[in-house]
Amino acid sequence: MLMSGGVDSSVGAYLLKKQGHRVTGGTMHLIPPEIGTSGCCSLESTEDARRVASLLDIDYHVFNLETDFLHTVYADFRDKYLNGLTPNPCVECNRRLKFQVMLKKAHELGYDSVATGHYCRILDTSGGKRLARSDCREKDQSYAMYFLIEEQLEQILFPVGELTKEEVRSIASEMGMVTADKAESMDLCFVAGDYSDHMSGADLKPGPIVDPDGAEVGRHDGIHLYSVGQRKRLPGGMVEPMFVTEIRPETSTVVIGPREKLAVKTFILENFETPSPMFETQKVYEVMVRYNGPLTKCTAEPIGAGQARVTLLDQLDAAVSPGQFGVLYDGDNVAGGGMIGRERE
Repeated sequence: MLMSGGVDSSVGAYLLKKQGHRVTGGTMHLIPPEIGTSGCCSLESTEDARRVASLLDIDYHVFNLETDFLHTVYADFRDKYLNGLTPNPCVECNRRLKFQVMLKKAHELGYDSVATGHYCRILDTSGGKRLARSDCREKDQSYAMYFLIEEQLEQILFPVGELTKEEVRSIASEMGMVTADKAESMDLCFVAGDYSDHMSGADLKPGPIVDPDGAEVGRHDGIHLYSVGQRKRLPGGMVEPMFVTEIRPETSTVVIGPREKLAVKTFILENFETPSPMFETQKVYEVMVRYNGPLTKCTAEPIGAGQARVTLLDQLDAAVSPGQFGVLYDGDNVAGGGMIGRERE
C-alpha cells in the first residue's frame, strides 16, 4: 500500500488488511531537500505513515525515488512551463512513478499489486477491466489516472474508491489513526511558493504581450509565467477583463483577449490513449479538461499518429490549456485521454 501519510492511504491499508490481503506499507521519497520539504515527502508525513503502519501491525518501507522524480516528473514540469505549456505533475507522477516504478518494485519484493488511496474504481466490464469515476464525485481522481491500461488495472487496487471522504475519516477516527483529522494537501507537493522559482538556470526570454490584433500592449519576463486562461500578470487599463488566450513559444509571445476568445469548438489530444480497441467515433462522450473540472459533451475521432480530435457539443465553462489533459468519459468509465495540444479552434 503506497502511504503518503494522509488519511486516505491510511484507511486504504486498514481495509486491505481487513479483507485478508498481505499488506506492506510503502512511502515514496521523491523530493530532494534543495527542491522542497513539504507535502507527501516531508518527514512529518513519513512519520505519520510509519505510525499508522505500526498501529495496523504491517511492515513499512521508505523508497528513495529522488533520481526517478528529478529525471521524469520534475524534468517534465520544467520543460512544459518553459515551452509555454501548463503541466500536470500529478498525472506524470502517477504514470511514471506510482504505476511504473513502484509496480516493478512490488513485483521484485514478491507482491502482486500496488494499492493507493486514490478515489477511483476498477470495474469488470464485457470489454475487460476499466477505470471508472469514484462514487465520491467531489473527490474523484480518475482524471489523473486516465492512462491506465487493463494490464496495469489487473495489478492495482483502490480500496477507498467506493467511499466518501466522511466515511474514510470516520473509519480513521474509529481506529485511532493519527491521520484521521489531517488536513488535505491542495498544492503540488514540491511547490511551496511560486512555481516560477523552479525555473532557475533556464534560458528565460522576455517578450511581447499582444492583443488579438497583434498590437503590443505590454512586455513579460518569460512565457513560463503564463497559462491559457490566466488573468494575473497582464497589463492594466483595458476596457474589459483580459485573459491569456495563446502562448507562442517560437517568438516568446503571450496573446491576450476578452473571455469570449477562450471559447473553442475543437482541440487536439496528443499521445492519445484509449482502453478500448474499438473506439466509437460517432458516440457522444463527456470530456474533462482539468482536474475536477466540468464535464462537457463531445465527440472524439482518432486522427492517426497518436492524436485525437475532440469536438465540443456544448459550451465549455473552462479554459482549454495546452499541456493539461483532456479525459473522455463514457458514463462513469474512462474512455480515453491525452495531452491537450496547441491546435485549438
